[in-house]
Amino acid sequence: MNRVNATTYSLTVKETSISQPYKYLSGPTWDYVEKNAEGKDIPNRIYHTRDVVTRWAKVWNPSENIPPAVPSGTVKRFFFQSKYVDARNIDVWLPDGYSRNKKYAVLYMQDGQNIFGSRETWNHQSWQIAKTLSCLIKADSVGNTIVVGIWNNGNQRVAEYYPQKAFTDIAEPYKDSLLAWMPGGPDGDHYLAFMVKELKPFIDSAFSVYKDRKHTFLMGSSYGGLISLYAICEYPKVFGGAACMSTHWIGLLDPNNAIPDAIEQYLRTHLPSPGDHKIYFDYGSKTLDRFYGPYQEQVNAMMKEKGYTAKDWITTHFPGEDHSEKSWAKRVYVPLIFLLAKRNNIK
Repeated sequence: MNRVNATTYSLTVKETSISQPYKYLSGPTWDYVEKNAEGKDIPNRIYHTRDVVTRWAKVWNPSENIPPAVPSGTVKRFFFQSKYVDARNIDVWLPDGYSRNKKYAVLYMQDGQNIFGSRETWNHQSWQIAKTLSCLIKADSVGNTIVVGIWNNGNQRVAEYYPQKAFTDIAEPYKDSLLAWMPGGPDGDHYLAFMVKELKPFIDSAFSVYKDRKHTFLMGSSYGGLISLYAICEYPKVFGGAACMSTHWIGLLDPNNAIPDAIEQYLRTHLPSPGDHKIYFDYGSKTLDRFYGPYQEQVNAMMKEKGYTAKDWITTHFPGEDHSEKSWAKRVYVPLIFLLAKRNNIK
């Protein structure tokens, strides 16, 4: 929007005949959503020619958009504009001793606001990735690596993280059920274009990193696991490995076969050949994770059919663990070592 004065903003909408639900935010996340005069939530607005915001939940101040504190290394924050997806924060973690005289592998992680600190997370939990990866680097268990935390965009998360080419094969009425979570339809292809065509070139130029597939990896959980797997299928020459934790095969909140079957069918025709790629899966036994076992077993069988072996693929079950950042933080060292170990020639 264009600022007219301290209390007035203008926005030009080309398609004036559409009806579009929306809300105003004073900053880049839902923490800055508008409220009513009493500070309470309000329903979505519907497009009109004029709106008045009576009160903000929080007023956006760019000087407050500071990166999280981490126990080791440094986090740099960028507010990244894209022509493919909405603008968002990108948090880049650099390990202790980061130097332009060295080269580093790159780990791109989904749900970036959840991986470093708990201050900005919805449930006050985090992956504590800086702490774990720093320990592994210092122990010489993995090679030098930086982490790129890509923030999700709130209400667009499911749309951006869903494997778009697998959506068309979903049987009704499950397709409609998924669309309730993403009214505009799946947008995973645009999200991958943002990562590959905009974000990766920026990281490659701004930091001292290897640019090749062998040193470029993905990691995510739940829907973030799905989009990480989709990325390695759609861009096998760009990404060399993906860690998919608590992969949300079922798409919805209840078990079903239609959505997992469509994803499996896509994987059968798009999964890259073994040898040049490493893929990690895991799941727990509580909350949402308790549903994943049968579907993960189907994927495991397909991986074997494709010729994947323990050298380039593992699936691990963690009984007693649930679908949360706290659980992923406990075991994230496992996929980190699998993807980034020096024995994999990660220097």
